[in-house]
Parts: sequence; structure tokens; C-alpha cells
Amino acid sequence: MIGNRAFVSGGGLYNWEGSATLHNCRVVGNTADRAAEMGGAAIDNLTANLTVLDSTIADNLSPNGGAISSYSWDWDAGGTIVIANSILYNGGHEISSNNMPAVGITYSDVQGGSAGTGNISAAPLFVAPGGRSIEGEWIDGDYHLQATSPCIDAGSDAKVPADVADLDGDGNVAEQLPLDLDRTTRIQGSRVDMGAYEQLAKKPGPIPGIELTFLLSGKQTVLVPDLVFPDTYTGSVKVSISGLNDTWEIHADVKATSAAGGTWTGWAVPDILDPPGGTFTVYVKGEGLNLAALPPGSKNVSVAEVDLWLGFP
Repeated sequence: MIGNRAFVSGGGLYNWEGSATLHNCRVVGNTADRAAEMGGAAIDNLTANLTVLDSTIADNLSPNGGAISSYSWDWDAGGTIVIANSILYNGGHEISSNNMPAVGITYSDVQGGSAGTGNISAAPLFVAPGGRSIEGEWIDGDYHLQATSPCIDAGSDAKVPADVADLDGDGNVAEQLPLDLDRTTRIQGSRVDMGAYEQLAKKPGPIPGIELTFLLSGKQTVLVPDLVFPDTYTGSVKVSISGLNDTWEIHADVKATSAAGGTWTGWAVPDILDPPGGTFTVYVKGEGLNLAALPPGSKNVSVAEVDLWLGFP
């Protein structure tokens, strides 16, 4: 939910007498015409239940009212909010509710502070937050965490939800959510990070001797030096696109192409390109490679292929 506007409230989401659950979501740059009085520049929760886990809600324009607003006609009838492992920042006033006892926040970074176990209030240190043009148009940014962010390893692994959407396609919907918004491993380091993304700087850069070759067909080939390489690989390559006439979302699909196998993921930063184009970085990660299965004596072996493609966001 990025860069939306509502005439009254609920710029990103209007939840009326429902039950909404957000996992791995980025809610940024939203506003509402009456957010200053009623709140809800990002989310308006009216006699409804809201759960927000492992998400980033930031820079939603609400100078006086809450970025998340919750109102219950009957305090005993609902209107609960549960938030964990998330970032709520720079919304003017992050949460407003006429039933604050029904709001539970834990292991989250909330500007201005919040009661609850594991909460912090320090600046999350996004890589490059978005902003608004002179005309008020939202210009998106990079909401990954810098290496010094206090949100790194500050969440609760126990709060990571079940993989109800089967994001990794393994048929197991009872396991904990295995991927973040980039579709890379959700829990890295000592604990899960707060927010929609595990911190990118923790992933190692290109290893000397590893080569990513960009072909005109749009395919990427990962080359691995035999008998030298560890069983986990992360590399990156910069790609430039020019002459776009629309806004595009970048996708990177990775598949194994050799007996080394492994579990491969790919993602782009930034993952949205606006005209006339620009430069982005494609990250490729392979885990659990079986190097013993590679042909002996080979100098370089192609073990995975990345298919880059553009789609509408």
C-alpha cells in the first residue's frame, strides 16, 4: 500500500467491521484528506480487528491524527489492534484509538514510544526514505534497514506468523513465515528484524572469483569456482534500464541449473522503477548447495539462472 489517498480517512486501508491481517507489508506514503482531524492516513480501523506483523508503516502523512486510527462504537464489541515485529514511524502520531486498552504492541519500533514488551522508539534508519514533491506527489524510497539500525535483531522469533499463504511453495502452511517482503530468508542473525525486510547489509556482497554475467536475453548466470565455494552464496549485479514509459516492478526468478541444487532466491533493490528508468541492483542468494555433486576439476560451473522480468506494480 504505497502512495494512496482517501477523501476522508484510511489512505492505505479502510477496515470497517472486519478482521484485517497484514504480514510482510510496506505501508508508506499514504494520506487522507481528514487525517489531521480523524487520523487514519495509513489505516482506519472502525469497530474492526487489525493484526500487523513483520511490517513497515512509515511516512504516512498525518500531522495531527494517527497514521493508524481505531474507533469502536462499543468498546466491548471489538476494535482490537495487535502489532508485533513492525516499524511505525514518521506518521505524525502513530496510533490513535478511543479504546487504547485494546491496542497491543510488542517488539516494534514506534515513534514517540509505546507500552509493551520489546518496544523501542529510536529512528529506524531506513536506507533512503521516500518523500513528497512540491506538488504533493509521493516519491517512493528504499525502506530496507541500514547496517546500524536499532531494528536489526530486535524482533521476537515467537511472533513471526504462520506461512498461511505458503510463500515458499513447499505446501507447509503451518511453518513460520520463511520469507520477508524481498522473498529472502525471514530470520537471519540472532533474531528476526523489525519491519518488512531483513536487513540487506547483513547479506554478503559478491565473493571474489564469483561472476554474474548479464546476457542480452535478460538471463543471469551464476558461476561458481569448483571446490572453493561454501554452501551458501550471495552475489549482486547492477542493471540499468532506460527509455521506460511507465512505472514497472522488477522481478527476479531464480532456478537451479546443475546438480549442486540448493534453494535459490532473487530480489531487486529498488524493486520499483519509474520513468525514464534507472539503475537497480539484483541480489541472488543460494543456500544448501551440494558442491560434491559438481563435476570434479571444473574451473567454473553454472549452478543457477535468474530470469529478470518487469511487471506492473
